[in-house]
Amino acid sequence: MDFKHTRTAVLSAALFLLFVGSFMLVREGRIWVSPDENANEYFAETFATTGSLSTFDAYNLTFDDRLYPRSVVSVDGRLVPAGFLGLPLYYGAIAAVFGRWVIPVLTPIVALLAALAWKGIVRRLFDREIAWLSAILLAIHPAWWYYSARTLMPNVLFVSLIIFCVWFLFARPLRTWMARGVSLRLPGWVADVDVVVGGLCFGAALMTRPSECWWVIGGALSIWIAYRKSIPWAQALLFALSMLLALSPLPLLNQDLYGSALTFGYQIRQDATVSFVSVTTAGQAQTAPDWWLDFERLVSPLFPFGIHPRNILRNVAAYGISMFWWLSVLMVIGLRKAFSGNDQPKDVRMKQKFYGGLTAVTAAYLIVLYGSWVFHDNPDPNVVSIANSYVRYWLPLFVLSTPYLAFAVRWFAQKALTPFSQLLICCTLILACLGLSVHAVFFTPGDGLAYAAQGLQAANELRGVLLDKTEPDAVVIVDRADKLFWPERHVRYPLRDEGTYQLMPEIVLLHPLYYYGITFPKTDLDYLNQTKLKDLGLQIIDVETFGEETLYRIYSSD
Repeated sequence: MDFKHTRTAVLSAALFLLFVGSFMLVREGRIWVSPDENANEYFAETFATTGSLSTFDAYNLTFDDRLYPRSVVSVDGRLVPAGFLGLPLYYGAIAAVFGRWVIPVLTPIVALLAALAWKGIVRRLFDREIAWLSAILLAIHPAWWYYSARTLMPNVLFVSLIIFCVWFLFARPLRTWMARGVSLRLPGWVADVDVVVGGLCFGAALMTRPSECWWVIGGALSIWIAYRKSIPWAQALLFALSMLLALSPLPLLNQDLYGSALTFGYQIRQDATVSFVSVTTAGQAQTAPDWWLDFERLVSPLFPFGIHPRNILRNVAAYGISMFWWLSVLMVIGLRKAFSGNDQPKDVRMKQKFYGGLTAVTAAYLIVLYGSWVFHDNPDPNVVSIANSYVRYWLPLFVLSTPYLAFAVRWFAQKALTPFSQLLICCTLILACLGLSVHAVFFTPGDGLAYAAQGLQAANELRGVLLDKTEPDAVVIVDRADKLFWPERHVRYPLRDEGTYQLMPEIVLLHPLYYYGITFPKTDLDYLNQTKLKDLGLQIIDVETFGEETLYRIYSSD
């Protein structure tokens, strides 16, 4: 296949589709699909305007830090992130320079640049054709595309920063560009600029998702051990110092926001973590033999959710194989072709085997780590969806798989007799993958971007109505509808929580109190008015119904 300009055009088209399609959910109302996204935008905008990742909330001084939405926590009267700090910190800093409009634009830009950087990495491991195909397949990969469109989720940013790190270390682009851009003799330190930037990217990735530190640091150490003879100690030290420099804000921010340098938002909100763990996992832990429980406790720093083989097999089958079945087929073929009949020089074969080994170990760890966990991202726990967390947590594996997908595409193309027919077959396969990806990303019922965009538009319209029907000083109890009210209204969640019930009499003395959620059947409403709320000196009445949900007013019955 020797159609350079055609290959460039196809790659450019794939990147264009990735970039444009990633704006599907960006709209003026600035309401997002998940609570993590809403919180990340709120704190990014807060940092852009105030230079802080927290906001003071007098209500929470009154009510003992008990009013906040999901993905947010209140500490000593300040609303702070309940997630990782990297994305709101970096996006907020950029927005401080360019304006808040840039916040939802950044992830698509990063995703596009990462696909190009990935091409540069793969070219140094395999060849130009595999690199070209890998970049295209990454750009149109449904997982990469979908979470590039979920622009305030940190997963694409995290993986992209790792890609940038590897690219700066192995491609040395800054040194190359500087050498081409000047006619003077370059000083020796220029060779280390890429090492510094790579270390900064590595540290920024860990800031974005510190929970991934074990496999990321393990992978970096493996690369250093494998290539230590060609990596000077001075550069390794410079890389480590640059990484620490990028991480240096983390303990300071943790101390300021949570009161301890080693405390994170997820640790403050332990109940948020528990809410994701299913009864299935807990049941397995209870029925496991003692020796297995002892083993799980031993490896808990590496596998904090335990090791549950049945969950792993079920989740890998659903999210790793069946969901993107066409890529699974290509993966099986590509693995066979990548490791058979390889006539490359020995050093090239060694690099490719090292890449394969590193991919296998990373896959094994992430599959066991996240496959053991059971998430409840969807109200229906039986729904297998691209929006479920397994897809974004296994995003590094989907990226690492693209060279093997490329080997399969090239193998099919090489069955043709002429270069033009080879290119035609190659483009046909890419178009087929694109069509299936478009369906998975945009038209998956419920969670596809087209459906999500419609839902956000309806939510924006409903939000305006609900805000008109509630006073500015009102408190609204919600289950999953916090994004319809916060931050314009104070929220508490969920309703079915004894802490919430005990808080109600305190709130109604000072502020209007509402509940918004699924419409109660008459029996449930009677129970609340005749028993549960009556014992608290409260009553509940419906204000207005919106489809299957209703806004209720809770007031004192005295």
